[in-house]
This record gives sequence, structure tokens and C-alpha cells, in this order.
Amino acid sequence: MDEVQRARILKAVGATEAIFPERETAKRIAAQIINPNLLDFIPLAADFEVMDVGVPDSFFVR
Repeated sequence: MDEVQRARILKAVGATEAIFPERETAKRIAAQIINPNLLDFIPLAADFEVMDVGVPDSFFVR
């Protein structure tokens, strides 16, 4: 049974939302691959996220 089928079953029994951990994890890993300094992020809306980004070593004066 795939996630689409599970979502249909959950909605049929009254769930208003289905959460897919595999999909959420994939989004987080993809974001961290694209930006290696990304520590964490919280999606707020379709085009907005709050991101915690580490400072690159090149920003530090030695």
C-alpha cells in the first residue's frame, strides 16, 4: 500500500490531514543538500520559510 492509498483511507475514516514522514524527510534532506549551511527550517506558507543558517567559515576574520 502506498502513501496515496493510506491518505485516502485516512480521509475516508474522518482524518482532515495526512502526514507523510518520508516526504517531509525528503524535503529536509534536499534543502540541506542544496544549502550545506542550513541548520533547520520551518515552512510557513507556499513561498515563505524561516531558516536557521550557519555562518560560513569564510565570514570569520582570522
